[in-house]
Amino acid sequence: MSTNKTNGRGQLWPEVFVATWSGFNLDTVENLYGNILATDMDLPPTLASVPDSSGLELNSKQEKSGTCFLPPGVLQWITAAIQPAVEEGKKQLGASSGRTLVQEVDKAISNKDPDQSGPKFAKAAYVLSLSGRPTQYVVVGLIKHKSQWRADKVPDGQNPSMNSEAPLCQLANCCRQARVPYGFLLTEHELAVCRFTFTQDDLTGKSANPVNCELQSIPLANHGVGLLTAPLALWFLTMLSLDEGRGGTTAQRLMAPIAPADGCSLALDTMMVAEDVSASRDSTMADSSPGPDAATMADGAASMDAERIVIERSQRLTFEQYERMGFDASFFDFGSGI
Repeated sequence: MSTNKTNGRGQLWPEVFVATWSGFNLDTVENLYGNILATDMDLPPTLASVPDSSGLELNSKQEKSGTCFLPPGVLQWITAAIQPAVEEGKKQLGASSGRTLVQEVDKAISNKDPDQSGPKFAKAAYVLSLSGRPTQYVVVGLIKHKSQWRADKVPDGQNPSMNSEAPLCQLANCCRQARVPYGFLLTEHELAVCRFTFTQDDLTGKSANPVNCELQSIPLANHGVGLLTAPLALWFLTMLSLDEGRGGTTAQRLMAPIAPADGCSLALDTMMVAEDVSASRDSTMADSSPGPDAATMADGAASMDAERIVIERSQRLTFEQYERMGFDASFFDFGSGI
């Protein structure tokens, strides 16, 4: 773990190794959530448009001072870009509307885990969480001046140079404290979406190992049909976090299978997800009289095959992994969750 990078109060940031998040693209958005985007949901026009650049002008002097700084207009842009669409996306996933999205700026993320031997807090410029207690973080973000961050300066598959490394290390620390793998860096020119891989030791501050990060940069100038815009990318990142956080149960029934991207440095994993119906069917057939004939058993097998869902997901964390990361059990409850 690096000892020369702090977040204002002597806090250590993890080292970060970077690989291109090749699976984060428009084709994946359409394959995973195209059914949601194709509905009559009232998508804000910003999902396909470029934000007003005047709202994203950053104060270089303030940023270099180390403060988490959001200039006027940035939060409004983020809110307009994702909140209405995410709320509608939650409904399409069949999720409860009991918990709403809360956006906060200049937010201190506390880690109150008594077993936490590492830093106790992190400061993020932007935090998206779910209302209620305990707090369930969804996405965290940092706002950087263009002079401090450029994704094209980060070598793929290597430990980045110090000049470009610091923002990623800071973001990794924020995500680690929030116990959520998804975050972003926003400058006047680009949105860099990130997915970090944390071990339990990383989360408790006991690991000195580097953190792996998948990163994809989306230019803010992207605009129109056929391009992944920054607002749509933020929506996609948020939906991935919401979906994975609740185990993907409903999304499994909504997603169409997609093929792994050819040549991806971190290819999409194929997950075979089957409904747990074999035990109940076996019990039903054992109790029935007379026993099932060959045709009935064949029909049952065909039905089971029909319920087997093939999902191409971006190395999604399993329910057990999230549970080990310390998420409250209510986060996964279908009725009281997201």
